Amino acid sequence: MTGAIEKVTCVGCGVIGAGWVVHFLRAGLDVVACDPDPSKEAYVRTMIEDAWPHVTSLGLADGASPDRWRFSTTLEDAIPEADLVQESAVENEAMKIDLLKRIDDLAKDDAIIASSSSGFLAARLRTEMAGGDRFLIAHPFNPPYMIPLVELAGADGLAAGVLDRITEFYRSTEMRPVVLNREIRGYIGNRIQAAVFREVLHIVQEGVASPEDIDAAIKYGPGLRWALMGPTEIYSLGSGGGEGWSFFLKLLLGELADGYAAPGSFEPSEATLQRYTAGAMQALDRAPFQRLCNQRDDGLVKLRNLISDLDRAQASQPAEQRAQRRCPLPL
Repeated sequence: MTGAIEKVTCVGCGVIGAGWVVHFLRAGLDVVACDPDPSKEAYVRTMIEDAWPHVTSLGLADGASPDRWRFSTTLEDAIPEADLVQESAVENEAMKIDLLKRIDDLAKDDAIIASSSSGFLAARLRTEMAGGDRFLIAHPFNPPYMIPLVELAGADGLAAGVLDRITEFYRSTEMRPVVLNREIRGYIGNRIQAAVFREVLHIVQEGVASPEDIDAAIKYGPGLRWALMGPTEIYSLGSGGGEGWSFFLKLLLGELADGYAAPGSFEPSEATLQRYTAGAMQALDRAPFQRLCNQRDDGLVKLRNLISDLDRAQASQPAEQRAQRRCPLPL
């Protein structure tokens, strides 16, 4: 399967679908936003208007314009000319299976169909599709126009050339594709997020800290490092490198065994969920929703530009010099 991806249809115009519209417009593409609810046209337009200053700060591709899109309420109008269909409908497996079959029936032969599902398996979602071998999971993080990660799952069911084509396409739009070797519910990022959230609820249930202080502990602690490195990179620095890694790994495993994480049997009580919700709402009352969105996007622009600068600086260093840069102290 070959051919340039120049026209994209985004099916489902909620938070993720509208976010994809912004991302693809920033990449200089023609976009159709499709949703059976006509009121979503105004929602998409507002998101584009609110997000455009932020994506402009990231940099626009040649031809990028906030006006290169149109809205449609029918698949029959929105699908046939698309080179890529990015499905982002509500997270209901049975509904997605039916919707994807309808998309598959309408899409041209060389179009790729991708689902933004946050946890379903491609092997199940493609069961009713005649062209299931051009369908995969392409799971973004919110908002797609700011967070570059896209997790690609279901590659083992694809026709030859599809994975390479879609991976290169997302990369060309400044996404960072990660290909799963095999499918697993929740993929990578959401499973790790779920593990962290489980620990958050355990800390609340044990009366250790409020939701607001837990957020602060992440925001001003590991969250800063996570913006720049993954856990393996972080722990390798903490080990001092070289032979220290084996010792450091045993130390981490010992901490898990000694109760540094919620027990495997932990299930949050109803009282804990109510306490967490009350604490979360109390904190959020002090930060209006749109102000939080702007704060997030402003910060992500600065972080992404910083990370790009660091990546370029590292790439320009000789390999020998990069290998010598080690931090001997635990982080």
